Amino acid sequence: MICNLNNYQPASLDAPAGLTDLLKELPEPVISNYAGFLNSKPEFKETLFRYFSSPEKFPAITPLIIYNEVNHQMVTLLTNRNETPEEPGEPNSILSHVRAYGFDETFLCSDCYGQLSCSSCAIEVLTGDLNNPDPRDEEFDMLDIDEAKPPTEKTRLSCQAQIAKTPLLVKIRASE
Repeated sequence: MICNLNNYQPASLDAPAGLTDLLKELPEPVISNYAGFLNSKPEFKETLFRYFSSPEKFPAITPLIIYNEVNHQMVTLLTNRNETPEEPGEPNSILSHVRAYGFDETFLCSDCYGQLSCSSCAIEVLTGDLNNPDPRDEEFDMLDIDEAKPPTEKTRLSCQAQIAKTPLLVKIRASE
C-alpha cells in the first residue's frame, strides 16, 4: 500500500505500541501524515493495527514500512515469510519484496537488478532486525561508491538485506 504523504492531512497516530515504537525514528510530520493516510484507509488500518496488537497471531507475517525521503512516499508491505521472492538480489531481500509487490524503479532504484554491482538501492534500516545483520565485504565496497549518499552505520543495500521476523522500518535517503 503506497502513501503519497503530501496528499494527506496530518492526524494523531493512536496506534498499538508496536507500531508507534517502529515509527518513532521518523520525523513527526511524516508520522502525522502517515496517520492521516491510515485514517483514509480504514480496512488497511484495521489490518495493520490487528497485527501490531497481537503479532503472535501472525507468525509468518513481517511488516515492512519504507519511507522514501526523495519523493515523500511511504510503502507498507505485510510480507509473508512463507512466500519468499527469489530475486532481484538475495532471496527474501527487501528489494525482492518491493518488486514482488509491484513497485518499480520510481520507488526504489536498482541499476544493477540486485547483482551487487552498484549502490543505487541503498537504504537505511531505522528499526528492526535483518536475517543477515552484517554486510559482506562486497556490500561494504558498493556502499562507499555513492558520494552523494555516504554510508552510515544503518546503511545497507536493499538487494542484500534480508527480512527476518521483526517488523522493519527503512528509509530511502535523499542525496545530501
